[in-house]
Amino acid sequence: MAICLLLSGCAREVMNMEQDIKSVKVENIQKLNYTNTLKYSGYVSAEEVKRYSFELGGKILEIPVKEGEVVKEGDVLAKLDTTTVQMAIDNANENIELAANTIKQIDNGIEQLKIKLESEKINLSKIENTYDSNINKLELKYKNVKDTYERVKTLYGQQAVSKSDFEDAEYAFNTIKEELENTKANKIKDLELQNKSINNVEKELEAAYLKREAANITLNQAQISLEQNTKLLNDSTLTSSVEGYVLQTTVEAGEVVGAGTPVVIVKTGKQVINIGVPVEDMEHLEEGKEVTVIFNEEMCKGTISTVSLYPDEKTRTYNIEIIPQNQNLVLGSLVTVEIPTENQEGYYIPIDAVTNIDGVDYIYIVEKQDNNEEYYIVKRKEVVLGKVYDERVAVNNLDGVSYIIKEGIKDIKENDKVLIVE
Repeated sequence: MAICLLLSGCAREVMNMEQDIKSVKVENIQKLNYTNTLKYSGYVSAEEVKRYSFELGGKILEIPVKEGEVVKEGDVLAKLDTTTVQMAIDNANENIELAANTIKQIDNGIEQLKIKLESEKINLSKIENTYDSNINKLELKYKNVKDTYERVKTLYGQQAVSKSDFEDAEYAFNTIKEELENTKANKIKDLELQNKSINNVEKELEAAYLKREAANITLNQAQISLEQNTKLLNDSTLTSSVEGYVLQTTVEAGEVVGAGTPVVIVKTGKQVINIGVPVEDMEHLEEGKEVTVIFNEEMCKGTISTVSLYPDEKTRTYNIEIIPQNQNLVLGSLVTVEIPTENQEGYYIPIDAVTNIDGVDYIYIVEKQDNNEEYYIVKRKEVVLGKVYDERVAVNNLDGVSYIIKEGIKDIKENDKVLIVE
């Protein structure tokens, strides 16, 4: 009887232990790359009309289309008279050639003046060196003659030499003294003349640089005129950017129109999608960018065709027009537009794996308590959630975490023992 009771008690303990160990499903955590996307709701509408106008006004030369006529992309809608523009282009080209030749001549003259200036500076150095050498020789000779003169003068006062010898010594002294003074004076004079010559060349060079600057201004003005008139020439022809038909021509050949005045209005049947974008997302948008359009769980590509420069006064959002590849959408229907931004690396876990307790987000992870045991220990970890992508959410602070519990969360709590099932 005692043995039966003991066995019965052991069975209950084993049963309780098995009941305490719950089964959960886990997911191996690793960093993934996701493409961030912006999602907007939009509506499908018809791109009704295109109003074509010239950027700059002028006289209408030709309107080769008629109202009601079908046009294709690239068809010519209107042309301006370009006679005056072509004359301006010809004049600009002539002025460019003339200014370029003038600059070339001036540059040649500048090079010659530079050579001349260098030569004049060399001459200045030669003159100064020659005079310095002569003056050094004369000063040495002057010292010797002066010493002789002073000695003879003393002897003459003592009546030890004749008057003739004294006069000869005095004449020699005065002669060398005069020669030395004249040489020094000539040095100053010749150096002044050479410096004046250098200054004259420098003034010529300065004047040449001013002429070159003026010629360069003339060249720049002619080039600007050429660019402007070339643009006018290129903008003098209006071509259709869409396929449709001419709804209205507002002017006739021979009339003068102003810049921005509609000349030809074309109606199209193309479908467009309009979305409103806040200012903080505008940096990710540009004309020509590919997007994804989702309609009734079907997806197709689209291209941003127009980005508004100014926000709507009521919504303060910027209107973006998108042309979907699928042109068979239902007009007026709502669609979802996904716009890719940048790639981002991080941990992305199932949204269902997150539990919110008193306003704080947690996930449950499993840790191996003992390598010899089959079960794991549940631990709760606080997380900070980022952006949501599909059915997953970004979480950054999961370094060192291998597994998180994704199913069976409602039946567990921290420090529970669990078994992992496939």
